[in-house]
Amino acid sequence: AAPARPPKQARNDASLLFIQSAGKVQPGFEPDGEEMTDIETICELVAGTPLAIELAAAWLLILTLPEIVKELENNPDLLSTEAHDAPARHRSMRAVLDYSWRRLPREQQRVFAALAVFRSSFSREAAEVVAAASLPSLAALAENSLLQRLPGRGKTTRYQFHEVVRQFAWDRLEAYADGSDERAKQQHLGFFLSLAEQAAETWDTQQETAWLGRLQLEQDNLRTAVRWAITKIRTEEALRLSAALFAFWIYTTPLDEYTELLHRSLKLPWDEGASSVVLARAKALNVTGNAAVAESD
Repeated sequence: AAPARPPKQARNDASLLFIQSAGKVQPGFEPDGEEMTDIETICELVAGTPLAIELAAAWLLILTLPEIVKELENNPDLLSTEAHDAPARHRSMRAVLDYSWRRLPREQQRVFAALAVFRSSFSREAAEVVAAASLPSLAALAENSLLQRLPGRGKTTRYQFHEVVRQFAWDRLEAYADGSDERAKQQHLGFFLSLAEQAAETWDTQQETAWLGRLQLEQDNLRTAVRWAITKIRTEEALRLSAALFAFWIYTTPLDEYTELLHRSLKLPWDEGASSVVLARAKALNVTGNAAVAESD
């Protein structure tokens, strides 16, 4: 999913910084309306990080604004320079992120890395459960331009990584080489399995609409959780999650995508002597019948 746009004032501040930086490369630089659109896109692609904005503007020496946009979409490491007078932390987007990362206390580094398991946005509650993220740690990540709080006036605050930042965080998570990535994924699966099963209890009640809206926000996370459970042959969890999501996905997702995940879950090896797995399979098989009826309608 494309990252949500930051608030207007933040976009204006980022664009102003780009224009100021571009003026050092092209004196008298004055963008027109179409060029301002490209500048906003560039600022979003680099997550509004000031050092990254300056590096992107430096490419005006040899590229047009649309070319910078295209290059950034294909290659985040475009943001690099061999200038001898540039501090090491200014020489690439990865270096910018690494500099911000190293400024964090060790525990906040682990929180940042664990948050990489989320796809698209995530709630404060999910961050606490999955990554042990406290309010101070979330604040520190936001202050270092590593995390965005999404705009909105809903009851629940949501956060998001820019995809370039999320990939950097994922690289850090895998670098621990102590099973941190697997533990984070398991926590992620557990959280969204619980969420889906709570939602399933509300179908055909007055709470159904509210839960549909909540799960709609978590589409990418729910898909990620199901696929990880299948890949890791977590049979019971894959079956329970697939079955719990039927009433939601039948309204929001192409049925062929849903049934493909459901059928993959049912093909996983299972223990016939485990009553919880037998129950999970029975529910999933029942849902398969309902899905087949829905497809034929």
